[in-house]
Amino acid sequence: MIREFRRRRRQIIREHNVKTCDALILATAIIHSAKILYTHDGLKKSGRKTNLLKLDGEVEIPIEPPDAAKYKGWDLFAQSDNDE
Repeated sequence: MIREFRRRRRQIIREHNVKTCDALILATAIIHSAKILYTHDGLKKSGRKTNLLKLDGEVEIPIEPPDAAKYKGWDLFAQSDNDE
């Protein structure tokens, strides 16, 4: 799994010109079969590197900014009935 992760990270950096940190985040999401990647990366103007939001539609998973209104009052640390 580590080899696959490193291969994916290098591939993302090479093909999409993203920063190493962003490539780590994206490779992790892809390797673990995330259904969607929420990020604020790309909402503000930055340097020459590609922001993650610009990659939406170019990689295996959708990338979107989080909608704060959708999660208002949602307790991220609350246990569900299935967690025991």
